[in-house]
Amino acid sequence: MTNKKPGADKSISRTSITAFESSKDEFPLLLSKGEIHCLWSFMLWASIMNPETRRHLRQSWGLCERHGWGWLTMECSLRQDYLHGPAILYEDIMERARVAFVGRLHFKALQRRLRNRDQCLMCDMGYGPQSIGYPDKETLKAGRDFSNLRSFALKTRRYWEKYVCKLCMGEQGEGLLCRPHLLSELSYERLSQKDIDIQKHFVDYMSEQVRIYARSFRWEWRGTKTVENEASLIMAIGWCYGWTELLRIIS
Repeated sequence: MTNKKPGADKSISRTSITAFESSKDEFPLLLSKGEIHCLWSFMLWASIMNPETRRHLRQSWGLCERHGWGWLTMECSLRQDYLHGPAILYEDIMERARVAFVGRLHFKALQRRLRNRDQCLMCDMGYGPQSIGYPDKETLKAGRDFSNLRSFALKTRRYWEKYVCKLCMGEQGEGLLCRPHLLSELSYERLSQKDIDIQKHFVDYMSEQVRIYARSFRWEWRGTKTVENEASLIMAIGWCYGWTELLRIIS
């Protein structure tokens, strides 16, 4: 597995998010009490280690854009820098992504490998913007406090911002895509083999970085994480579901 950074490839250009920030006036993600209660329980009981839950999360590429960024918001609020749960999950999912790009595949074959085989776990359980729940005041505050996620994103921004999906940014031309936009482009066969190679190179890089980050939580590897490794968590969630919610939060 290569350690070469995709940014070293001239075919991958650095993306500025200034235009997005100046054009968006919508409020950022706001989780319902039911969603916050569910995510708190998910974190409290380490549900990620449940075999059936883990299987579902693999099949659905984790959660959805709303609940993926919502979970990271709560993790950053309640765990600060100790993001062990997300690191474990996205190490698993990014390895699946890396394997999906192995070989010279026809567009339809790659599309089959990257598509969801189940829906978001929380959506499947009926949690959404109107869900009722009874989290305590501190938990409710944590679920709606973006300050720690914003700090984490800005701290790592120099590593992840050049990999933001061009279509999430409303841009055209050559560049990286998140998985949902990649699936859409594959369905219309609008990509070249060069485009696929760029995506593969990025996924290989991201998978390696998140693997190193997840490993840093083990005792024998303590103190080895870097800001670049931490940034891979932002990259992984952005690639899996899209970047829109994060860009609203940090704007």
